[in-house]
Amino acid sequence: MKKKMVKICSKCGSTNIGPGVGGDIPGTNCYNCGYGSYQKEQINPSLKALPGYAIFPEIEESKVKSFQNSLKKRRKQAENR
Repeated sequence: MKKKMVKICSKCGSTNIGPGVGGDIPGTNCYNCGYGSYQKEQINPSLKALPGYAIFPEIEESKVKSFQNSLKKRRKQAENR
């Protein structure tokens, strides 16, 4: 059975992700916090092979809450430094 995968924002943890708007460069945005990316292969096809290409990782839908909780913990740790 194939598990359902969802894109998630690595900045705020939202799954409200969709196509970016404006400009000639296609991209993806988080509708919750505004974090976005452009599709590097549209600029230069060789860039899609670089590490860090996926700014919005895809995770199993069942692991979304766990990801969001770990993101909150990391934020709190960063604030306490």
